[in-house]
Amino acid sequence: RADQHRVLPIAAILVADAVTELGRSYLIDLTASPTSSGLFLDKRETRRRLMATDLTDKSVLNVFAHTGSLTVAAATAGAETLTLDLSTRYLDWARENLRANDFELGATHRVKQADCLAWLKQDLGPYDLIFMDPPVFSNSKRMDGVLDVQRDYAWMIDDCMRMLKRDPAERPTAAE
Repeated sequence: RADQHRVLPIAAILVADAVTELGRSYLIDLTASPTSSGLFLDKRETRRRLMATDLTDKSVLNVFAHTGSLTVAAATAGAETLTLDLSTRYLDWARENLRANDFELGATHRVKQADCLAWLKQDLGPYDLIFMDPPVFSNSKRMDGVLDVQRDYAWMIDDCMRMLKRDPAERPTAAE
């Protein structure tokens, strides 16, 4: 038969609405961009360890949050979360990921559009745990300046350290 060896585009074979990882649902779109399906596989171990950590009564900031998969993991572990990103598209996706896992948006789980570089320069916090996974480069018109990780990473880490709770004994420790 002529059609038995028909080749389909990879997107037609692989597109799915959601995947389940460690009991959590994450919306994906394999056609969203050349570099992202909405779930970074290299963060899987981080999500696993995070979900295994008791974050009850802890505050977590996820800055440059993308689709919020680390926020979902932190919420699963009991944390109060603040999810920041410049992209309204990815923040809408993060909200949907939270809802897909039965987390209500509001005082406990907040999602905010912000220029993450400007946010880091403000004296906010304190937070028990901060995730910062910026893109390598960004020159969006919606932000002041240009993000260049090689140039900016040191001050961004310093600002995150300033926003962490001062007493390390108060901070959560990673589950093994």
